[in-house]
Amino acid sequence: MIVVSGLIFLGIFLKNLVANDNKNNFILEQGNTQDTDNPNIDDDIYTAETAVDIPQIYYNYNGVYLDIQKLKNTEDLEAFIANIREKGINAVNIDIKYETGVIPFEIENPMAILVGAVNANENLPIAEIIDTLHENNLYVSGTISCFKDNLASEVFPSYSLRKSSDGLLWNDAGGGYWLNVYSEGAREYIKEIIAESLKLNFDEIILSQFFFPNLANPHDLQYGDESSNKNKYDAIKEFITDIGDIIRESSPDTKLGVNIPLRYFVRVPDEITGINPNSLLETDAFDFIMTSFAPSEIPSSVSIGGSVMTNAAQNPYNSVKTLCEHFEDYISRITFRPILQAYNSPDGIIYDAHNITAQKQALFENDIKVWILVNFDNLY
Repeated sequence: MIVVSGLIFLGIFLKNLVANDNKNNFILEQGNTQDTDNPNIDDDIYTAETAVDIPQIYYNYNGVYLDIQKLKNTEDLEAFIANIREKGINAVNIDIKYETGVIPFEIENPMAILVGAVNANENLPIAEIIDTLHENNLYVSGTISCFKDNLASEVFPSYSLRKSSDGLLWNDAGGGYWLNVYSEGAREYIKEIIAESLKLNFDEIILSQFFFPNLANPHDLQYGDESSNKNKYDAIKEFITDIGDIIRESSPDTKLGVNIPLRYFVRVPDEITGINPNSLLETDAFDFIMTSFAPSEIPSSVSIGGSVMTNAAQNPYNSVKTLCEHFEDYISRITFRPILQAYNSPDGIIYDAHNITAQKQALFENDIKVWILVNFDNLY
């Protein structure tokens, strides 16, 4: 019996040794080698076969984005899960509401149905998706685009931002319409969608587009009567505080995060958008901040930490390292979750295993252990 047990343990040891060696070889041999400053990294392998305490994954969130509208059936979902489990992923982020206003699953909210916001995948119900992810020991995040919303803006123009010149709906450079943060109706619409989403067992809710749109001249917009006695910073803080209260009352274990676009975050506070992270951190309404560290999204020739960043996409390690240093204060004050790039750069740079690992390495060197990879085609 002792001999047999010894052989079993020896076999397991040798198997793990070979697996680790193969993994290191993969990191060393694959990918674009133009970013030579980063040392090699040995990521921990996540073993989903062992049951885990899913809520605790929040503290070691290593996730990926999943566009559920691109899943055709259960087999697609199972293949996606098998792929990310092999790569040590422990969390998945899906959209609750896109910037278009579409909600990609059935929801009971009557206003959403009136708007026509629901575009459900009949072959793959959301409850089945979340249950399957949880059964595979995966933590599930849900992101909601709050006030950037084409559908609701058109159906409820009184809730929307309109032009000062003619009262028609205002649209941003991409043609998108925005709900008005000052509008009580707009805020209630978002709150009701979040309340319904909590019933689906999301482990956390992430708010994106929770602010006012960026524009050259804020006087081009009608903000409504409420704006006369409340500034933008306070309106946003009040909205996020209300969302935090809703979550604590109905689902106290669910986390709340805010996603601040990098292009705005490097110059906060910002009076036009109303984004002021320092003011928001005075509350305990939310649990973490997200922003994109994707090198391709770093604004061209932006000055960060006194240095002008150029060719950021060609240097993922240096780019992410610089951002870590710039955001050091926030990193020390609250859970800070960077979004990493797993899609190819628009200028043709391939973001393969090497360039993805380079981004992670810069995070680890700055004691950041949480991140989310984004590929819009669900390819990881």
